Amino acid sequence: QVELEKELEIARKVQFSLIPAQLPEPEGWRVSARCVPAQQVGGDFYDALPVSDEGTAALVVGDVSGKSVAGAMLMVAAREVLHTAALSGVSPERVLQVANRRLYQPRQRLFVALAYLVLRRDGRAVYALAGQPPPILKRRDGTIVELGLPNHRLPLGAMQDGAWDVLDVGLGAGDMLLLYSDGVTDARNPAGTAFGEERLWQALGSAPEDPAETVDVVMRSLSDFTAGAAPYDDVTLVAVRWSGRSVPSVVPVGGPL
Repeated sequence: QVELEKELEIARKVQFSLIPAQLPEPEGWRVSARCVPAQQVGGDFYDALPVSDEGTAALVVGDVSGKSVAGAMLMVAAREVLHTAALSGVSPERVLQVANRRLYQPRQRLFVALAYLVLRRDGRAVYALAGQPPPILKRRDGTIVELGLPNHRLPLGAMQDGAWDVLDVGLGAGDMLLLYSDGVTDARNPAGTAFGEERLWQALGSAPEDPAETVDVVMRSLSDFTAGAAPYDDVTLVAVRWSGRSVPSVVPVGGPL
């Protein structure tokens, strides 16, 4: 048992060495993130992918099937597949398509839920979803809305061939986007009640404008709610805030391949 604990601790250190302590912040953007596994190692992750357009950033939030060591191994594989797919500088849709083909294993039935977010120089954010919850937008005036769902959003690896499309949201100065894994809303208190979307929105509404403080507020709300109950699932948050000029609102920019 002692030897197993040592090996799990080594695995935890290796896994979290692959998750960046800080994500890139293009001009005009502020970014903060947090990943907390339910066990010593987990299947959630966030990362930044290579981009060909200087001054932009491509961020991902992933949640792989499986827990503990199996989930951690798939997380590492998924991260490497995504990085390799993004190196060619192709569109988010194409990155997801290539990664899906690499991850598809029909006998093992492993899959990766993913949110893909591109931050542009003009304050627009392009996003694609592959099984992850839609991002939440908090306007500077305190209004909170859930962004629309793309038509095609299957998790990566669920089918041999798939297509994904993207949506485009324009942020005004001071607007913030929150990406999260379903471990946030699925977190349970000792009575078995889920944290849910309503409490997440309440926490986001009470949070300051700074993305790092927003992540802290949501994590404290989760901790207070679960009250020491055993973690139900891994938890990942990524908050981004645009501080530049205002741009128009949501319009579609792509379709299925």
